Amino acid sequence: MEKFVASMLLSAAGDALGFKNSEWEFQHDGEKIHKQLKDLGGVANLKVSKKNWRVSDDTILHIATGEALVSDWSSKEELYLKLAANY
Repeated sequence: MEKFVASMLLSAAGDALGFKNSEWEFQHDGEKIHKQLKDLGGVANLKVSKKNWRVSDDTILHIATGEALVSDWSSKEELYLKLAANY
């Protein structure tokens, strides 16, 4: 379970960095992203906060899926209902 939780957290962190409050989500120019990241002082100097580095809907759905997977269910149908309820 520890590895599962770690993978969920790291996925959310990576999503937040790549999403950058939707500024980078659909930015297909990697050089532009790298320049902006450099202007921010590089990865090691980012000032991450809930306001400036929110997660995207992808992470919200990822968390909902994870919660459904670790919940109490005994059939695919029950899992599907849990997934639908979480979404």
